[in-house]
Amino acid sequence: MRMFPTDAIVEAKGNGVGAKGNPPRERKEPRYMETTDRPMSTLMKVVFWFVAANALIGACSLIFFPADTARLFFWEIKPPINAALFGAL
Repeated sequence: MRMFPTDAIVEAKGNGVGAKGNPPRERKEPRYMETTDRPMSTLMKVVFWFVAANALIGACSLIFFPADTARLFFWEIKPPINAALFGAL
């Protein structure tokens, strides 16, 4: 179950009554990682950033130089507007 800070009802000051006259729910901190989740390993982070950097370079070459795809990209994309749109995706 996902908890968000907006899920908790804040107590009214002094009278101990929550929304609609019901007793207030206990306020819980949101959980972002389950107990079975593990942080990414260093190798996985390196691979992730390598792939992300290559994707950014490829997208920038398609967006800013759509007419030079024969030289800068893996294959030639015609017409150049298709290359720019492909890079934007």
